[in-house]
Amino acid sequence: MLPSDDGSIYNRLVRILQDPDHGLAIQNDLRAGLHALPDWMQLVVRELLQKAQGSPEPTKRSSRKAPKSATCDKKSEATPTR
Repeated sequence: MLPSDDGSIYNRLVRILQDPDHGLAIQNDLRAGLHALPDWMQLVVRELLQKAQGSPEPTKRSSRKAPKSATCDKKSEATPTR
């Protein structure tokens, strides 16, 4: 998910989707609104939904990077604002 994530965020989201009380409702809600998400997020949510249902995890999941617009620009962080 994030370059700095060791898999704990991903695994936590899968566990939430597998929750016996509310997981199915959350999965259904995500499926119903999937079309409203940006393309890159649809890929992430589809992968989470597959994993929550017990489908094998796609290979090289951690190699996916966030779109450039969602990352911080290091140069702008170093420039003080007035």
